[in-house]
Amino acid sequence: MPVLFDQGTPVQIRPSLQEHTVKTAREAGWSALANGDLLRAAEEAGFDALLITDKNMRYRQNFVGRRIGCRAWQSVTGRLEDSRRNVTANGLRLTKGLAVNFRPLG
Repeated sequence: MPVLFDQGTPVQIRPSLQEHTVKTAREAGWSALANGDLLRAAEEAGFDALLITDKNMRYRQNFVGRRIGCRAWQSVTGRLEDSRRNVTANGLRLTKGLAVNFRPLG
């Protein structure tokens, strides 16, 4: 599944998502886009999932009718290694067309 990381999502977790095709906003040329524009660009480019760091995005964007899944990245322990293990053990839990999920990941 094509997954886009926003500007703040740690790229170090990318190897934990080997079953997905992961691209960063910077790699896509979208590092200057704000949340709404990034969401729109990702959806139009065919990404199925967006991994973001802004856990409040759900209050600022309308996700009704979106085809892209969205998940907020938040490290519970603050340790990247703990979060990487959790991503590997539990997967992204994102599927194409999934309703927006803002539960902390990690």
